[in-house]
Amino acid sequence: LHSFHAAGLRQATVTGKRAEDCERILRGLRIKDEIDVYLGGNSVAKHKPEPDLALAAAEHLGVAPIECLVIGDAPADIEMARAAGMRSIQVTWGYSKERLAAADDLVRTWPALRRAVFALVGSAEPILRRRGPVRS
Repeated sequence: LHSFHAAGLRQATVTGKRAEDCERILRGLRIKDEIDVYLGGNSVAKHKPEPDLALAAAEHLGVAPIECLVIGDAPADIEMARAAGMRSIQVTWGYSKERLAAADDLVRTWPALRRAVFALVGSAEPILRRRGPVRS
């Protein structure tokens, strides 16, 4: 996450936990200042896998869903991304170890995640940066 922040990528965290708990966790991990938006399950009416959290994060960032990428470890994360019209990368070091069919990509390590995200930054696909979408 530090490398994404250092590269100017904007980041949002959405979780089923309460927003206050999310903030406390981010502070404890010393990454709160690198996260532009954090929303908890108490921030929206409908929870994952409904798209509400992801769409609310995009709205807070002032971007279109197509400019967003959801990185998740659970089926609800990937289903939320698809329902919101966002791309997704599944990570296997959390809840789901086997590939989720709806995920656009799957990575098994942090270095692989960095490569996958930065490959999108360098592609013709829009991905959100601090100054708006980047297109090659």
